[in-house]
Amino acid sequence: MKKIFLTTTGRYRIIWRFILFIAVFMAISFPLQYGVRQVLEPSLTRSNIGMLIVTISMILSLYAQVKYFDKSSFKKYGLKVDKIWVKEFLFGCFIPLIQLSLFFGILYFSQNLTIVDYYVSSSSEHSFIYGFTSEIFRQLGVGIYEEILSRTFLFFIIYEMLKSFKMNAKTSVIISILFNSLLFGLMHIGNDNATWYTSLNISMDILTLCLPFLLTGRLGMSIGMHFAWNFIQSAVFGFANSGNSAKGALLSIDVSDHPITGGAFGPEGSSILLVLGAIAILLIYFWKRKHKIKRWIAPEFYEYGDY
Repeated sequence: MKKIFLTTTGRYRIIWRFILFIAVFMAISFPLQYGVRQVLEPSLTRSNIGMLIVTISMILSLYAQVKYFDKSSFKKYGLKVDKIWVKEFLFGCFIPLIQLSLFFGILYFSQNLTIVDYYVSSSSEHSFIYGFTSEIFRQLGVGIYEEILSRTFLFFIIYEMLKSFKMNAKTSVIISILFNSLLFGLMHIGNDNATWYTSLNISMDILTLCLPFLLTGRLGMSIGMHFAWNFIQSAVFGFANSGNSAKGALLSIDVSDHPITGGAFGPEGSSILLVLGAIAILLIYFWKRKHKIKRWIAPEFYEYGDY
């Protein structure tokens, strides 16, 4: 009977690890979310608490995975936070600043963007300051829980499944990344103003978030890029963030319907998103050269897998 659930080394099999990860997340998150909804009326504060619950639930679910089901470590999932991890996080934050500043400049000087107002709030029920600071907190939460779920946990589920079919490690890594990116794009198809084109755009662009994790085995740069991309595009420059508006933004803008702008969906719907992605890859390559990293896939990835 144990063979149904456990491998020869005592780890839960891949399918059970996936089911248990989702089950633990739901067991923590859903009751807390329900309790908050019973106590608080719909508001930005309730939304912020909800984001905190989701992020903490994701971290605790990963902890249960590491401790009891996968019997591995946070290092495997790129979350061993140390000095280099923090440096990579900060560099990751820098990359979208360059990308989006260039994007804003192109639209502004090509007369596809007009600044309408400054220091705006999405609602009269909260101030600009509260909305803006909430965006820092909210987008950091999104960066953490989406990277844990997509960039690491689901990656390893797919990767180890492929290796269980005797596929070589390098091919398994590549297929896992491609499938992971496609899935992430499809997860955004239900957003406001989303289309199949925007989902495909996101799928291709998300490869730039996979690259630092493959390169370093750490999630710091990927989380930094994800957080800063969402925060800067919406709360600083006033673009839509995958169809969603910031609760508080430094700028309020109008953009034309030209394909270059991304329209109501934001930069992720732009026809030049891949150019911005190429800039990110060049900056990541600069980091690789500076730190004298000779390979694109960290050697520890070849060690994982127990079937």
